[in-house]
Amino acid sequence: MTAAIRIVSDDTTIRLFRGDEPLLGYNLPRAGSPPAWRTNFIHPFVSRGSASITEDEPADHPHHRGIFWAWRRIIVGDKSVDSWAGKDFAFATVERFADVSQRTAEITADIDWLVHGLRVVAERTLINLRDDDGKRHVDITIALRALVPNVAIAGTDDAKAYGGPTIRFAHAGLIEAESEGRRLDPVLGAIETGATVDFTWRERPQDFPRRVSASCLVDGKPWTSWILRREPGMQNAAFPGQTPRPLSTEKDLVIGLSLRIKE
Repeated sequence: MTAAIRIVSDDTTIRLFRGDEPLLGYNLPRAGSPPAWRTNFIHPFVSRGSASITEDEPADHPHHRGIFWAWRRIIVGDKSVDSWAGKDFAFATVERFADVSQRTAEITADIDWLVHGLRVVAERTLINLRDDDGKRHVDITIALRALVPNVAIAGTDDAKAYGGPTIRFAHAGLIEAESEGRRLDPVLGAIETGATVDFTWRERPQDFPRRVSASCLVDGKPWTSWILRREPGMQNAAFPGQTPRPLSTEKDLVIGLSLRIKE
């Protein structure tokens, strides 16, 4: 019988294993070293061939960190800070939970965003891993609610307009992308895709999957504006883009990112 998924956790990470085989690591928001902004991300995410398909702190972009969700502009009143590269921003963990079964695991983290020491946004993140019938996938749900008035999130204020759910794949310089059978050629800014974007490696590294399919939802609707890179870099569901998206103090904004490993 296949071993059940098990949890190994400490003050810095929650790691999921099947027997001795690593499946996924969630790097917990925390104070101290590394800086509190450079936490709250998934790495590694491991293929069924036991290769990590994500990369953390690559030489070309040290702030990239596995599967992460961050914004270049978090606007509070007339001020703007940066959770992507950590300018005047930090996380504070409120609470965390983890539960596993034979084939699934669920991690929940309640987190506050700190801007100049003030708690401005409450985030509840739910990470669901399923490893079953030769398939491995992860669903990430991020619910955001403002704790103070006049808070918004946005990408960069330029033609790139990047920010939001992001994947830094290992061997990023070999990445190709397509959607609904259409090859996606990167441009400076975002391009329109179908509901799912499929990523492959031109020269597939050893033990890597055949492809990884990714999709993003915003309040239950597909988000189809992606920034893609063929040179070493990120793959970014660029939400909300250049135009700021206000956060409500009464209702959650819910962002989903799903990755399906296809061996």
